[in-house]
Amino acid sequence: MFIGEFSKRVGTTTKTIRHYEAIGLLPQAKRQGRYRVYDERYIETVKQIRLAQSLGFSLNQIKQLCQGANINYGLPKHVLLTALSERETQLKAQIAKCQQQLNEIKSFNLLLEKSNCA
Repeated sequence: MFIGEFSKRVGTTTKTIRHYEAIGLLPQAKRQGRYRVYDERYIETVKQIRLAQSLGFSLNQIKQLCQGANINYGLPKHVLLTALSERETQLKAQIAKCQQQLNEIKSFNLLLEKSNCA
């Protein structure tokens, strides 16, 4: 399939596909004349990139995680597992911080209820 059909199937723009190729997140597509030709295997890679982005990873972070990996089709499993583990740790830390802030709000509310402030 050509880049237009490919971009529609993965729900992104042709510009995005070209960008992924330019920064090394997608292998260079085979060519038919001057047109890029993609097969089904590229779809999985783009889906993984977009999922990583939805989990809060920037393209730069994804690229850094993939450095040294030979990306043919799909991001390397060890890269995905490492990224998910790191993101899980970050989210747990954010949840703990939010829980602490909620507890402080409750304490402050109790303090205000007991005080004679107007």
